[in-house]
Amino acid sequence: ENAERQQNSCVLVVEDNEVQQRILVDLMKMEGFEVIGCSTAAEATEQLSRMSTGVVVLDLKLPDHSGTELLERLSVDSNMIRVIIHTAYSSYESAKDALNLGAFAYVEKADDPEVLLRHVHRAFEESLRLYTHTLEKEVSKRTAELQEANRVLQQEIAERKQAEKQLEQAKKQAESANIAKSQFLANMSHELRTPMSVIIGFADLLAMEELTDDQKSQARLIQKAGKSLLRIIDEILDVSRIEAGKLEIRLTERPLKKLLDGIEAMMRPLAREKGLRFEVFSSSQLPTVIRTDHDRIHQCLVNLIDNAIKFTRSGHVHLRVSMEDRQDNSFLRFDVEDTGIGIVPDKHESIFASFTQADGSHTRKYGGAGLGLTITKQLAELLGGDVFCTSEAGKGSVFSLVIPAGVDTESFTLMDRGEQSQDSTSESETPDAPQLCGKVLLAEDDQGCLILLEKVLRRFGFDVETAEDGREAIEKALQQPWDLICMDIQMPVLNGYEATRRLRSEGITTPIIALTACAMEGDRVKCIEAGCDDYISKPVNEEDFRRIVSKYVPVGEPAG
Repeated sequence: ENAERQQNSCVLVVEDNEVQQRILVDLMKMEGFEVIGCSTAAEATEQLSRMSTGVVVLDLKLPDHSGTELLERLSVDSNMIRVIIHTAYSSYESAKDALNLGAFAYVEKADDPEVLLRHVHRAFEESLRLYTHTLEKEVSKRTAELQEANRVLQQEIAERKQAEKQLEQAKKQAESANIAKSQFLANMSHELRTPMSVIIGFADLLAMEELTDDQKSQARLIQKAGKSLLRIIDEILDVSRIEAGKLEIRLTERPLKKLLDGIEAMMRPLAREKGLRFEVFSSSQLPTVIRTDHDRIHQCLVNLIDNAIKFTRSGHVHLRVSMEDRQDNSFLRFDVEDTGIGIVPDKHESIFASFTQADGSHTRKYGGAGLGLTITKQLAELLGGDVFCTSEAGKGSVFSLVIPAGVDTESFTLMDRGEQSQDSTSESETPDAPQLCGKVLLAEDDQGCLILLEKVLRRFGFDVETAEDGREAIEKALQQPWDLICMDIQMPVLNGYEATRRLRSEGITTPIIALTACAMEGDRVKCIEAGCDDYISKPVNEEDFRRIVSKYVPVGEPAG
């Protein structure tokens, strides 16, 4: 610590005369100063490099440099070290030059030592005063800088808090908008599906009547148009579910053959209508069972094959199924190959974007909302796979869907799919469905749906009584026993959820099937939680409806 003080603030005696140097050093020490003595300008320069304040008692005549040169350097390098010239020269000009070069005082060696000491004290005080002033200025400067930095920091903190607040508000607004969007979609789903149920349902009933060929053709056109519109509604809802992160993937193990047979049975008639050949070709090495979301895979394949049929005027549409190894995992590959119009290479990626087709004129010519491929791409990614296209304009296309098999595929076996054509029964040979029997209470507020569902239930063989809202349904359900209650969910006065809860609270155990035009994720769960035994969405498919109600009522005698 003492050495540091000596280096930073002391009296430096620069005197080449050893005796004179010792006298001066002792004199300064007697005054209480820290003193360093040196004999040359080089030594003085080295000592000065470590001094920040202090006093130099400098002889003008030194062996290596003159004191004047050292004084000149000091006047440039430091303004806090004071230099007192201590010389044997008694010259006005010499003193004037020294003072002009920045010397604090000019003292002749012949003067009384007290003169030198007074000058040293004054010089030391001046040096310390300047040093203190400099420190205060530096402290003031640093304080101002810190205050400014603190102000900037506080401003940044305030801005960040404001940004976080705005982000939180934006998040709440987005969540609110998302809730509003979901509610809007749920409402639109209900509002669109309800009239679609009537259109498609009565078109199906009309097609079963004795009609002229022209009338049958018109009925089929109504059915086709209604189903196309329903598909567009479902696609828009699917895109919205995926974007909102509300589309659930349910992985189950099911036979691959069942999936392929269902696809073939569904798509072959559509291809036949356009005069196209549709075939499914399976690799010899395929797993019997796969673990995936079969409904979503079915949806993807239907989208791809339907697209291929739509854009193919002649030739064929083939589905080829094979295995593919990716990153030490087994994947199923479905290649949908067609001989259609093809796609130019620079459109291979954009066709998977929402509301996009490779050529805008295709929308007018072939129809569709341009959502099928978008949904397929997103579903494939949700399932851990991908979908991509290989195509050339005018040379057909191959759309490839690749998804994880999801099971241990060390042994690959697949039942002979050729058995299907031998075992399958043609539509004309399908036996009459057995008649059902029992008393059914039908609660439905939409008049069109009410008439349609009543007709369908009577065709099944039921005695049917109707109610137009939830309150009336409760009143009638409590008046007499019923074999089955079909409960619409969205009704005035009292909705189907609340009506079902109240019936269950009254001890009614009659099977209740929810009928709803809502098709959002979770609607089925809400119905079951309310106390319903089963659920079917509108438009009601007659075959699916019969299958569901037959689980809860007895079978009567066959029709006719």
